[in-house]
Amino acid sequence: MTRQPRVAVVGAGLAGLTAGLALARRGWRVDLYERSRLLGGKTTSFEVEGHEVDCGQHVVLACCTATLDLIDELGLNDSLYVQPRFEATVLSRKRPPAHLRASSLPAPFHLMAGFARYPFLTTLDRIQVGRALLAARGERAPKGDMAAWLRRHHQGSRAMRAFWDPFLVPALNAPLDRVSAEMGLFVIRTAFLGSSDAARIAYLRVPLVRLAEAAAARFDGMVTLRRCRGVDAAAWAASIALFLISAILASRLLPSVSSTTRSSRNGVASFLPTPCALASATASAIRSSIAACSSA
Repeated sequence: MTRQPRVAVVGAGLAGLTAGLALARRGWRVDLYERSRLLGGKTTSFEVEGHEVDCGQHVVLACCTATLDLIDELGLNDSLYVQPRFEATVLSRKRPPAHLRASSLPAPFHLMAGFARYPFLTTLDRIQVGRALLAARGERAPKGDMAAWLRRHHQGSRAMRAFWDPFLVPALNAPLDRVSAEMGLFVIRTAFLGSSDAARIAYLRVPLVRLAEAAAARFDGMVTLRRCRGVDAAAWAASIALFLISAILASRLLPSVSSTTRSSRNGVASFLPTPCALASATASAIRSSIAACSSA
């Protein structure tokens, strides 16, 4: 029986852990490189005076089915809270809180009543946001970052501050000038214009590191965690890996890999950084990389 080649995965955040698990299920042996002492990347926890503290408050939307599937696969569904219906409270220093709640109408009409009563936008702002939402439904190949796309669609400072930033930045985990328009419009279409249940907010009731711990517990000898201070040609070659999957932004990876090694490895030279949130930037690259490994 021919032994499967090894795969190197750089980064042990959720994207890297998921890639390692997916490849292990297909019978591939994986070297998972991570420089931090903590697994999980941005989705982890650390201990302060005996208390576990999350690295920020992480939530997930119901439309993020891959993440929810991972939580289910790792046996953490009992620790997951999912809103029965989308509802959000927006706070302001100078005005009373505002509430947005989905109705029982089908999408995209489920948010219309709450949006019409949203006090932080003027009538003109609502018209501008409505036009942008309509444009988002039809535009499939946008260029540039999400902030530039919104400016091109005449979104003023109040609409940005009171509507787009509060709802898109948490969903994408990055400022809108660091998020590709493609991913921003994907969130709009999927979460707000798709199913009426898609924008429901979910979160884990346990420390975030439990996700990484549960993933690591399932490596079952197929995934080897290798601690490192960075990725260089020598460490990479030592893994005897035919494929490299970067679960970190390519801009952080490529400068540390020599040009000779870079050109000799599948897919790395063509993996260019884009203005995008970390998880969003790696998701499609990892899916295509796993597909390439499986077909090799």
